[in-house]
Amino acid sequence: MSGGAAFRHLVVGGGPMGASAARHLAEAGQKVLLLAPRDPATSPEGPGLPSSHADFSRVTRRLDADATWARLAVDSVARYRTLERESGIPFFTESGCLTIVEGDDERASSQLAAFEKVGAGLDVPHERLVGAGLDERFPFLRVAAGTAALHEPTNAGWLDPRAYVRAQVAVGVANGLEVRYEPMVSAAMTGGTVELVTRSGDRVVGDNAVFAMGPYSAFDLPVADAQELVVYARTVVHVRLSQLQVEELGPLPSMIVRGTVDEKNCYILPPAQYPDGHWYIKIGGGRRAQGIETRGELDEWFSGRGDAVLGAALRDRLGELLPVTQGGAGTTQACAITVTQSAYPRMVRLGERAVLLTGGNGHAAKSGDEIGRLAAGMVLGRDGWSAEYPAGTFSA
Repeated sequence: MSGGAAFRHLVVGGGPMGASAARHLAEAGQKVLLLAPRDPATSPEGPGLPSSHADFSRVTRRLDADATWARLAVDSVARYRTLERESGIPFFTESGCLTIVEGDDERASSQLAAFEKVGAGLDVPHERLVGAGLDERFPFLRVAAGTAALHEPTNAGWLDPRAYVRAQVAVGVANGLEVRYEPMVSAAMTGGTVELVTRSGDRVVGDNAVFAMGPYSAFDLPVADAQELVVYARTVVHVRLSQLQVEELGPLPSMIVRGTVDEKNCYILPPAQYPDGHWYIKIGGGRRAQGIETRGELDEWFSGRGDAVLGAALRDRLGELLPVTQGGAGTTQACAITVTQSAYPRMVRLGERAVLLTGGNGHAAKSGDEIGRLAAGMVLGRDGWSAEYPAGTFSA
């Protein structure tokens, strides 16, 4: 460490990618500080943020039409149970995942072929279901005639991202990681080190810094604009179900649905019992909402309940696919995704002592452990840290 630096690495941002990077750096024997906000409440109706920060379900799957995202997921999921065991914190529900491509035209066949090709290349077990086979396996599902689906029965389902982060932090702490639950308000290079100032006015100094701040990266880090980050506002909906509705649905897998048009694309999480004691089923996706252009717009978006019109469309879509869910009270939440030009996470240097880790592109939660491992390898200067991926995938 440089003279005056209390830490070798400062990691700002405690989401799935930032917490994972901090843990992997700590496991490598580095002196690391993780600076992150406190864990919000997890009930959609409870106290805390009304946005999806407070939610606790994200789709986990290994099957993907994109080989890079599939590999990131395969390597992350392979470590889930070890992470649960070492931390003592369960976060993964293995309900399986069903990828549905509606229609029976050339477009649908091409999409299915892409998923199957990647699945075969990475040896991801799955079963193709169509027609009567799909109806028999999932009788509560309503899709157009001729629609096919790929069922991934194992190592897929959903995870609680807040518990996932807590597990990463717990393992990191066991390896010397220090954590401060306080947001950063400024960062500066000072005498060959990085100095961060927290909201309370405390100053922390490190040799290097990793900024993993999700959508806020685009606004709190001026140089991040050069990475062509775009933040999109999204909306998710929770529909409250009765015990009878939950029983009628049975063992529902997570679902990824590719509709006949983009507006019909969505994802569905199985019913889960929230801290308020009620059961909720979750749907998100639909059309891509407006881009967010300023930090003020992002703060305002997260303080609200999302797009009511899109929320109503998502509720209708849920009712189309799973008619048994109709009639339940719905709650919308604000969500946001950070999109990169490459559609992959970005791990790029911001000068000599800082690294930007961002670009979840809407589906990085499940792969946070592998993304964090790669980022740690980059920060540590390991040779071939991303050799299993095409050159420039994360840092072009």
